[in-house]
Amino acid sequence: MDGIGLKLHPEKTIVAADCVEFLGHMVSADGLQPTEAKIAAIQAIQPPRTLTELQSILGMVNYYRCYLPAYSDIVQPLYELTRKGVVWGPATWQPRHQAALGQVKSEFSKEGLILRRVDPSRPLILHTDFSEVGISAVLGQQDDQGNEYLCACVSRSLNVHERNYTSYKGEMLAACWAMKVLRPYLHGRHFTLVTDHAPLLWLMENENLTGQYARWALIMQDYCFDVMHRPGVLHHNADALSRSHVASNHDGTGTRLEEDSDPRTPPFRA
Repeated sequence: MDGIGLKLHPEKTIVAADCVEFLGHMVSADGLQPTEAKIAAIQAIQPPRTLTELQSILGMVNYYRCYLPAYSDIVQPLYELTRKGVVWGPATWQPRHQAALGQVKSEFSKEGLILRRVDPSRPLILHTDFSEVGISAVLGQQDDQGNEYLCACVSRSLNVHERNYTSYKGEMLAACWAMKVLRPYLHGRHFTLVTDHAPLLWLMENENLTGQYARWALIMQDYCFDVMHRPGVLHHNADALSRSHVASNHDGTGTRLEEDSDPRTPPFRA
């Protein structure tokens, strides 16, 4: 260390540890977990009396939402209280809001709350889903026993235009959006795209797509994957997420397009 001009403080240095704390997470060979101190802080949360207090609560638990696939559904009643026009008073906090806060605490007290790191030696599995209110994706892998474990989960709401999409279009939007959001994991690697929408298989193999379909297909051509159809009754991972989300008009992926089609776009050829 002296040779490169670095100094270490003995009290702040951990050597050969099985687990270390970093930015509120415990990092180990198993993956990431929230620290016990943060879980205790969440368990100690009291009902908010003002909008500022509620926003502080949501800010804290939102930081750890990556551990809860159903997070958006759980906190939806709480986010309703942050909308413009809500007047805070003694009757603002209702039993359903208390129930939502209680469920947040319950979820964070469960055993096995962990995000596994992606194993480069194991195949990747991407589940996507579209519903009338949102799109979602769950990235996972399988262990030696064939059990699938969670590596990442993302979801967002639909904008006004997307709520009018057909299931064909919505499923393709979900797949395209998921690939762009999870690009650091997926790009340059082969993976399996799992969907409960059989016509998506036809769309992915169609050589005469135009407009928005063609643009999305071009985006997905940058990835190497197979498509697997799984009936909705078996497609729980992403299905629940797409039907439970926190409304958001932000999309940093570039997959939201204003128009449904563009006649100037030439037909897509595979």
